[in-house]
Amino acid sequence: MSDSSSDEDETVPTQLVEEQDDDITFQKLGVTDVLCEACDRLNWKKPTKVQIAALPHAFKKRDIIGLAETG
Repeated sequence: MSDSSSDEDETVPTQLVEEQDDDITFQKLGVTDVLCEACDRLNWKKPTKVQIAALPHAFKKRDIIGLAETG
């Protein structure tokens, strides 16, 4: 169960994610410096669309259900 007091769904429209994903970095999403450095060492330069949509909610300790294409 969510810690949220609201039963309303908070979703991020796919179109919004697609328009913004060129400028978003792990650091801008609020990922710690240690994890940003690890991502850089793994050559993960940009977060995926599902990470862009989900991480802000995860950092607020919200429940998340995500669906994404895999490579």
